[in-house]
Amino acid sequence: MKIIEQTATRLVLRDLALAVVLWSIGGLFALIGVWTLLSVGSTVTQNGRTSELLVGSVFCLAGLLEMSIGRLNTWIFDRSLGKLTLNTVSLWKVQTRIYPLDQFVGTRVEESESTDGDSTYRVVLTRLLEECVPLSYIYTTGIEPKRQLAEQLNRFLAAR
Repeated sequence: MKIIEQTATRLVLRDLALAVVLWSIGGLFALIGVWTLLSVGSTVTQNGRTSELLVGSVFCLAGLLEMSIGRLNTWIFDRSLGKLTLNTVSLWKVQTRIYPLDQFVGTRVEESESTDGDSTYRVVLTRLLEECVPLSYIYTTGIEPKRQLAEQLNRFLAAR
């Protein structure tokens, strides 16, 4: 999660890292699958190369599935318009959600602890009457950058 724009009335965040990783790895899997399928070509029925056909198909499907999971989220906090806009871009669709900015009272860092005792974190927006809205759906290591982001967002939201 990175702040890409900050003015007195506007704050824009972008969560790009995971989307790029998933799209890249998924694309690589899909390319390997396509290459395998093309190398098999029309000789499948003649030489009985069904295992290569199966491997190519599995790689293609796994790559497309992984690419479809990746999402690029852009959060636009706009005090002048009084709204928070979430733009989500995935492989298959573009989605926009708009929230009234005044329903958010702050942010906090949420912790998830594994059975090993290791902790991962994410930043969530807290609302007056409804459940929290996570800025990222995954928890990652490193509390300090998330704490700093939460503090910046809290200062922005408090300055209304």
